[in-house]
Amino acid sequence: MIPTPAQISESMIRELDLRNGGTQGVPKFPMAVPYLALHETGNPSAISITDQYLSRVINGAIYDHIGGGIMRCAEDEDWRYPCFEKTLCDNAQFLRLLAV
Repeated sequence: MIPTPAQISESMIRELDLRNGGTQGVPKFPMAVPYLALHETGNPSAISITDQYLSRVINGAIYDHIGGGIMRCAEDEDWRYPCFEKTLCDNAQFLRLLAV
């Protein structure tokens, strides 16, 4: 049986850190694809979760305020300690998420 988009989004939400964004635990990786899927459901709760996540990542230390882009991961739950590595594929996906 193929799950519905609503079932998939509910399952994804259970895996997320709703306080800080991203998945539960550390290290935290900025993920675009799951949040794009949540946003595209049109569910106001899912859109709110996505907006909160974007705010935490962009206002956290993994955003490179000098060179632009985001670091590959954070070493803590609050996005304060970046790993100081950037990858083009992560940033390209994240740009798409920021544009929606």
